[in-house]
Amino acid sequence: MTTPILLLTRPEAASLRFSAQVGAGVEMLISPLLQIAALDIVDVRTDLRGIILTSENGAVAAGRIPGLPRRAFCVGDRTAAVARDEGFDPISAGGDAQALVALILSERESGPLLHIRGEHAGGDIAERLNAAGVVTLEVVAYRQQEQPLSPAAYTAMQGRRAVILPLFSPRTVSILAKQGPFSAPLHAVCISTAVAEQAKSLRPLSMITAASPNARSMALAVRTCIDQMMNG
Repeated sequence: MTTPILLLTRPEAASLRFSAQVGAGVEMLISPLLQIAALDIVDVRTDLRGIILTSENGAVAAGRIPGLPRRAFCVGDRTAAVARDEGFDPISAGGDAQALVALILSERESGPLLHIRGEHAGGDIAERLNAAGVVTLEVVAYRQQEQPLSPAAYTAMQGRRAVILPLFSPRTVSILAKQGPFSAPLHAVCISTAVAEQAKSLRPLSMITAASPNARSMALAVRTCIDQMMNG
């Protein structure tokens, strides 16, 4: 059987880390669909009690903002690791936006907190925390600029070989769908039910949703998909 192609659409460094988690046994293509552009940050409040980080890009952005408190509520372990490298004291929710909100509420934090995020962000974290009585502000610290598929990736998406697509956000799916339709047999591996719902627009032959919304569970789901295809 012809081996499938694993198409990774996150930024290159993140894609390389993820491919190492997946392991060998498949051809890999990296074609980032987003390019991160840093934005200037001004007039950050000086009475903050903590910051909220929902991506490693947000953690990097926080590192260049002077005067922030050291306490950082982080959506997951990778974001927490980057925050620690930037000099913060991270607390990881180990999951998704819902887990992060639950963590902050469990700490009985009243704020003010600052969510350092990208131009496009899901989860309505500030809105949910403010509604629960936790004063939460937001600052957009970077822009996620859409990128086209590379020529090699586009050719793969229009070919005959199976393509495995790990999908980490609804926006990634939306960017990808706008560049279709695609003729290759697609197999979607989704980080959440929300992403899986969006992924239906790609008309995949199969779809797996990771057991938990993190890279480790995604890697296991991709490995399962590869093994099923190679042994089926």
